[in-house]
Amino acid sequence: MNITFGGAKVFCGEDEILDPIEQEIAWIFMQHGEWEESGPVAELEGDTLKSIEFRWEPVQRDNVGFEMVGTLSRMFARYYAEMTVRDREVVQVRAPMRPGWFAPLVSPDYESKTLPLWRLIQQPNYAEETGD
Repeated sequence: MNITFGGAKVFCGEDEILDPIEQEIAWIFMQHGEWEESGPVAELEGDTLKSIEFRWEPVQRDNVGFEMVGTLSRMFARYYAEMTVRDREVVQVRAPMRPGWFAPLVSPDYESKTLPLWRLIQQPNYAEETGD
């Protein structure tokens, strides 16, 4: 059986992600985030395959509408491991550079059009301890 793919679409909930930057962000989350993949689910019309759907969802829902997909440091570590480790053995120590890969996520000016992203920044408390 031969299958010809007419295209691929990425959705966040019911909204299609059309912006190329947001598509790349979503792809990073799918590949390296901590949500689990389910699928494929085939949509048939008679004997004709209309679509194949894959979903990524939180392992456990703790906060309705606000679920962590993971940390950037862990996503980068997973990317690095994917590029450097095979069958639990290190095969190389360098991973291809991806300049600007996370730039939209760390830019204070970037606002998501379709992906409802919260960016949490952890910083040390530089205030002096008063001893109280």
